[in-house]
Amino acid sequence: MNVARMLLLNETDRRLFERTRAGVAFRNGFVEVAGGRLVLHPHASEHMCRHAYPFDFDADAPTTRLDTFLYELFADVEDNAEAEGRKALLQEFAGACLTGLATKYQKLLVLYGTGNNGKSELLRLPTRALPTLHGRLAAAPGMG
Repeated sequence: MNVARMLLLNETDRRLFERTRAGVAFRNGFVEVAGGRLVLHPHASEHMCRHAYPFDFDADAPTTRLDTFLYELFADVEDNAEAEGRKALLQEFAGACLTGLATKYQKLLVLYGTGNNGKSELLRLPTRALPTLHGRLAAAPGMG
């Protein structure tokens, strides 16, 4: 029991994932946010990534369905700058969750409104994009 406790509490092992880059693995590489930009790197074991999406990262992929959903979500907002700011906030928040940066910001997003206006549907997007323990995502290349 004491040996297991010592191994679990070993400072070096506990901090191992804290020293990695925040990002997301795809079939064609590891994407990190650096300097406000998305950078695609070749897969490497030091990324410590345990899951990879089974498709290639494409920075130029169309986002028509997402754009349409966000437009409809904020269609009642008359100030265009306000609507664009809300869209950017939601995308940045979801991106921080996907890349593992959310806990560093220590912020909470509260969705408020009457029923039937898209809150639950909005929450389904990043939730379904997160890796699962049910084998939906492939093991990251180079990670055994």
